[in-house]
Amino acid sequence: MAISPQHTLGVVRVSTSGQIETGDSPDHQKLNIEYFCNNKKLPELIIYELAHSATSNELKKQALYQVVEYVRNHPELNIKFVVFSFFDRFTRGGAEIYIPLKKLFQELGVTLLDTGGVISAEVNNTLEHLGKSYKWSVYSPSEKGEILKAEEDKSSTRDMLSRLIGSEISYVREGYANGPAELGYRNIKVDTEEGKRTVREPNPPESEWVKKIYELSAQHVPEERIVEIVNLMGFKTRTMKKRDRLDRKKIIGLIGGRPLKDYMIPRILEKPIYAGINVHKFLLKGEAVKAKFEGLVSIDLWNKANQGRRFIIEREGKYKVVKKLPPEYTTRKSRFNPQFPFKGKLCPIMCPDCSRLITGSVSKGKKDHYSFYHGTCTVRKNGHSFRVSKKAYEDTLKSFVQRLKMDEKAKTRWKQIVLQKWYEKIGQTKKESISAQERVTDLDATEKMLYEKLKMVTLPEIVQKLESEIADVMIQKKKLKEVRTDKEEADTNIEEVIKLVGYYFEHLDEVIFSGTDYARDARLFGMLFAETPHFDQFKTSNTEELPKLKPAIVHIQMIKDFENTLSAEGGSRTLTRFKAP
Repeated sequence: MAISPQHTLGVVRVSTSGQIETGDSPDHQKLNIEYFCNNKKLPELIIYELAHSATSNELKKQALYQVVEYVRNHPELNIKFVVFSFFDRFTRGGAEIYIPLKKLFQELGVTLLDTGGVISAEVNNTLEHLGKSYKWSVYSPSEKGEILKAEEDKSSTRDMLSRLIGSEISYVREGYANGPAELGYRNIKVDTEEGKRTVREPNPPESEWVKKIYELSAQHVPEERIVEIVNLMGFKTRTMKKRDRLDRKKIIGLIGGRPLKDYMIPRILEKPIYAGINVHKFLLKGEAVKAKFEGLVSIDLWNKANQGRRFIIEREGKYKVVKKLPPEYTTRKSRFNPQFPFKGKLCPIMCPDCSRLITGSVSKGKKDHYSFYHGTCTVRKNGHSFRVSKKAYEDTLKSFVQRLKMDEKAKTRWKQIVLQKWYEKIGQTKKESISAQERVTDLDATEKMLYEKLKMVTLPEIVQKLESEIADVMIQKKKLKEVRTDKEEADTNIEEVIKLVGYYFEHLDEVIFSGTDYARDARLFGMLFAETPHFDQFKTSNTEELPKLKPAIVHIQMIKDFENTLSAEGGSRTLTRFKAP
């Protein structure tokens, strides 16, 4: 039987897949090993590359354990030497890992060498002069140095990781980003006073998909419908390379590129980072920090979208993410009572007798409960006791507002704001319509490509698969065309909008007494006055005794509040809250 020629195995190891793709460390190691083998006149060289960390404390998870298996499984190569560039390329697990690994190579009859000269091929026998040899008498003169070097590399790894991970922990606690960006974000470097730091910015079109998921969820749209809408926008998960668990150099496939599924929605909704709040593993348990970058959605929208599953709470500038709201007794109470909105500091109205702020309460009668607005002196004190039923009180206020008229300057300003918000809404609608048309064009190209493939194949299984894909594309096109049509029809005639807004100007009572947001109603009513009014002033017909109204500031404040309401509720819905007769 012919003896196979001897070979030398040159091991090129890197810790990350990034070093492989950039060609940084591997090329240098190859040149170093080739030069060393030529200089030492070693047998023919075979290069063995792998990407694997060498810091594990388990022997079989060590990178060089794979080299042992390679030598054992390829006896035909007759490998006699294993060479690597520097000692830390072999292992950083310390002596407890290095000694067993070296022993495995010795059992295979393989000599370890490194280009740095730490490991020597020289072997001494203390009984050589007597012609005898035992296991204990044969040793390597460099063994002590090898063990010491293994411990030094382990120690340097610990120091290096402590500096690296310690800095990353500090950066995260300061609000900067760490690790790969979530769907919808991308990492960017920014200059700060402390140096370059990583933050995140929206990554279109992914960011638009994430925002849409939050908006629809906040509106209580069913998950099945959310999936359908967002997939029509072109949703696809990120495509990534899948690498072998042991050899990170080996790519075994691709993962990702999937459409949105219903189980993905809670995973996206429950990530506080989308509201700009970080709960990274580097933070202490239960801790959350405000990120140094803007979230894709507001905290309020995040809380609404999660619909009770999780909450972001802010207290004195500190944030916390909880799975349920804290007990009521631990939260700050609000004095605002929606049952009695037109009282207190939000809507100050004074008692006509004692000039104290009016409050409200419910009294229990023999047959029912009765609601009243009343003065703070409920028992006869100082010679008076003011009390009016809730209905009579609020009807009086509403009757007063019905007598108010806005001046032309305020009307003009209101029109400008309403029309501006309306055009912004229409602009967004047209943008979504254009996006739907672009998706239809892409699907047309995909459908054409699938038809071309169908002409070229004959296997029934492949034909059936292509026909199914074509049917899916046609369904998506149909749905997108329906979405595009709906968006285009949403562009209401601007004359109807102006007419509707003009109706509001003549019916301020319907704006202020909306009955949907009591806190807003009370705030709007309270901002009408330059001085805190007495309740009796609303009932008088004497113009000199009427409450003193703000001349110009009242209009500005009311317009500003109305503008915020439009922005919060989404333009068209606010305009259609009340119908003109």
